[in-house]
Amino acid sequence: MNKFKQFLNNLALALIDARKAYTKRHLNQLLGS
Repeated sequence: MNKFKQFLNNLALALIDARKAYTKRHLNQLLGS
């Protein structure tokens, strides 16, 4: 059960990182145009 909790935690962190990177890239595109 603990491993599953850790897996969910890692998944959440990965999603947050991905969203940050996507937002950053999107902002750069908007500022660049």
